[in-house]
Amino acid sequence: MSDDPKLDAIEGNLLAKSHIVRERNRKLVQKKKKSVLQKTGRLVCEACGFDFAEKYGKRGEGVIECHHTKPLRDLKPRSTTRLSDLVLLCSNCHSMIHAKQPWLEVKEIVRLIKLAKRGGRARKNAPKRRKG
Repeated sequence: MSDDPKLDAIEGNLLAKSHIVRERNRKLVQKKKKSVLQKTGRLVCEACGFDFAEKYGKRGEGVIECHHTKPLRDLKPRSTTRLSDLVLLCSNCHSMIHAKQPWLEVKEIVRLIKLAKRGGRARKNAPKRRKG
């Protein structure tokens, strides 16, 4: 509890929900990871190069998110997804792709990372820096 009760919230209530969801094939994700491991010996983010195993040791081995480049909403029932339609991403890059509509492509995340490393602004229409 905080010192200010206005900042507290009750959580943890149990709710029953029913949703219709489009199915993803977990075996395809496992095949993608296995394929990349066989080719490179490691699972790294294809956008920024982050390696969970390098950062967290044994606990990080095999940890990476798999991004589907074909949005589920665009697939017809029984559509085929290929390994080439999957991209391995760290949690941050995957979150950034889905943070706002329209979703970004992986190449756009790569561009934003490069721009940020050069000290540039990643946002469109960002205010220009003042010379001081």
